[in-house]
Amino acid sequence: MSFYRIKYRNINNKEFEIFTDGVWRPSGLLLNYSLSFGIVELSTSKEFSFTINIPHIQVVGKWGFSGGITFNSSEGEKIKKFLLREGFKKIQKKLDEEDLKNQNFILSPEEIPDSPESIRKLCFHLILDSAGSIRCRISNDYTTYPKCERCEFPEYFALCNHLKNFRARKVPVDQEDGYEISADCNKFGKEIKGLELKKCIDKKCFEPITISSPQKPTPMVGNFIIREIREKIDNVNLFISKKYGFKLFSIIEQKIWNILDTPCNNEDSFNSHILALKNIFDWINKNELRNRIKSKIDEKEGNIKHLQKFLEEQYSQSSKTIERIKDTFTNINKISQKFPRHKTPEEVIDALKFFSIQYPIKNWEEAWNKIIKEFYFSLILLEELLR
Repeated sequence: MSFYRIKYRNINNKEFEIFTDGVWRPSGLLLNYSLSFGIVELSTSKEFSFTINIPHIQVVGKWGFSGGITFNSSEGEKIKKFLLREGFKKIQKKLDEEDLKNQNFILSPEEIPDSPESIRKLCFHLILDSAGSIRCRISNDYTTYPKCERCEFPEYFALCNHLKNFRARKVPVDQEDGYEISADCNKFGKEIKGLELKKCIDKKCFEPITISSPQKPTPMVGNFIIREIREKIDNVNLFISKKYGFKLFSIIEQKIWNILDTPCNNEDSFNSHILALKNIFDWINKNELRNRIKSKIDEKEGNIKHLQKFLEEQYSQSSKTIERIKDTFTNINKISQKFPRHKTPEEVIDALKFFSIQYPIKNWEEAWNKIIKEFYFSLILLEELLR
């Protein structure tokens, strides 16, 4: 029996272990197919459970599977992959919200894709280049999601921490160019190839990898991440417009994106990039937020404070996520208002620490990359909150 598990560090740096035997079961007189997970908060040893369910009617009707207790091997494997992938993702979101209790989660029809093949493999090695094409970090070649499904690289919940130095060797696969993936096992000092990588999950020496929130793989920094930020802002505007009838961000001047698209490798460019990023907060629609805030708030309070208050009223169950978004925006704002100075204020040094940047800054490109990634991740959290 395979035993899948990861260690997860949430947005507040608390560590958890998530594990499952990977065996899905019919439940509730064949009304659902379920997979159970165990979760342990490592600092307190507190344990709780999470069960994810897909309704029987969706498996049979939407996916066209045979139904009943017995599926053919292909159908059974697809159900298992779907429940594993969705389960690990949803648990990580719950842990970020610190919703720490036993839960039984039933997927709604809207959360179930038309085909199980459309659920992407959970892999750390996929990146998008500036043209929007998918590239694999191991093979350093272009790929597609269907190709990734056939890849021998384990998904992150089956990836042993003893495996290092991943590499790819081009080989013919079904009359196409493919790759044989291999890695070094640090524990036994030997090379492991192909399907043997996946079999590591069955060994008693399996050591889970650690994933930090958010769970999405870190993208390349540069034009790609700026394009992603623009897309996230568009999505946020779309979701909030559908729910509340206004856009959170008014139209952002093109010159801001022109600045953010340029390299950041010295103090002057760092300052211009920070100021450009700060301008995005200036376009938050404070008046529309104010009209919808029920509690009292001083009109002199800034855009970020109004956004925080609005989110707290509308999404009170997600206080930790809202706090993370607010802290990211606020610390960027502090850096932009007070930096540079001949004598840097203590609050700016603290704001830099929030992004794990030491003062004085020695590597301006690295500092900017940390800030823009954190801003990007805050938009991911905001988008998920509004979705």
